[in-house]
Amino acid sequence: LFPYTTLFRSLLASAELANVDDNGKRAILTIRTTTGPKNDPERLTAMLDVFVPLAKSSKKKRAHATIPRDAQEVRRFRWGAAKARRFVGLTGDINPIHWLPLAARGAGFRNVILHGYATAAHAYEATVREVFARDAANMSAFSFRFTRPVVLPAKLGLFVDRRAKGWWIGKGVGDRPYASGAYDGH
Repeated sequence: LFPYTTLFRSLLASAELANVDDNGKRAILTIRTTTGPKNDPERLTAMLDVFVPLAKSSKKKRAHATIPRDAQEVRRFRWGAAKARRFVGLTGDINPIHWLPLAARGAGFRNVILHGYATAAHAYEATVREVFARDAANMSAFSFRFTRPVVLPAKLGLFVDRRAKGWWIGKGVGDRPYASGAYDGH
């Protein structure tokens, strides 16, 4: 719907709002991003679904998903405020809730929160290392769902269920995850 393309050094990056699903109570925005060199500008494609609540629900809170009992912890992360600041510098996304405690508290958090894409990047990298023996070429699909913010500092694990091809970032089996997703490949 609204394409945007830029050349960043030797990579071509583009993003577009691909779809809006609005039912009056919530909207789901689907954003399609691609990147790659000039000769293959769509080498990597990512679809991002953003959930936007439009109206307060009067329904009771639903039960949250948990990290399944069959999942095994394959990696442990220790994230602090310095990690958040480095990611801000890397991406240029200067939202102060990621690096300024006062702004984070003003937004309702007890401290700064890790950028969602930093969480996604760590999950992807750890999945490639632990499931695909460090060979990203063997991964054909990777999905990511944010379920709640990571307030820093945090010590969380990556949990993987190899049979179900699912992953979760959280404190432990049976706990509510901060992020989850699935992967595929060989």
